[in-house]
Amino acid sequence: MLATDHRIFQILGSLLLLFMMTFVDVAAQTTPSATAASDTFVTVIQRRAQEEIKADLAYVAALRSGAQARKERMKEEVRVLDGRVRSLEKEIEAIEGRLDTLDSDRDSAAYATGKDRKALLEKLKDLLETRTEARKAETEAAQAALGFVEAREAMCNHESALLAKKAERDAAAKKSGASAALPPLDQAIKSMETELNARWEKALSAQDDWVSAEKDLLDALRKLAEAQDEYHAP
Repeated sequence: MLATDHRIFQILGSLLLLFMMTFVDVAAQTTPSATAASDTFVTVIQRRAQEEIKADLAYVAALRSGAQARKERMKEEVRVLDGRVRSLEKEIEAIEGRLDTLDSDRDSAAYATGKDRKALLEKLKDLLETRTEARKAETEAAQAALGFVEAREAMCNHESALLAKKAERDAAAKKSGASAALPPLDQAIKSMETELNARWEKALSAQDDWVSAEKDLLDALRKLAEAQDEYHAP
């Protein structure tokens, strides 16, 4: 039960970190950059410092590494659990076969022992199946985290490219005869911002999927804790 509580706190901590990262991200986007050019009424999305974008990319890279390792661990545990459940099913089936050959009155002692053994194995099988579902839920949560990583990384990479394009416009605006060069750059920036908004929306949707998967995992862990308590109950 303590291990389950620790896992729940770990997950809640991860979600809090994600919330804090998003809050800092939004706060940064509402603060005008010191390098921002004069307002042209073309751009919509505020600039973030390249260092902030790099920090975002470093975060998702670390998240990818952790989520991938978590996914592989859980897949292996599910494989092992499935094998144990199949083994128990065969043992239960063998006991049922032996019970069919016994007379409950004439072979009362052997019959009672077999019935007790079967009940114990069925109880263990139910617990392992519940544990398997919890590990599958954790696998799905890790996969959802990887989906978020992919979407957020695509957003940050595009945001970095957009930042470079805005810097290009800033440089072009300082040159003589800039009036001819600026409209194509403004159009490119507008198009890139539209694409960034689309990627941002996709990242938010992936984040929602991740949070939902983590909530499903919490439910599965609670069920596992209840099943373990029931298994150990006299």
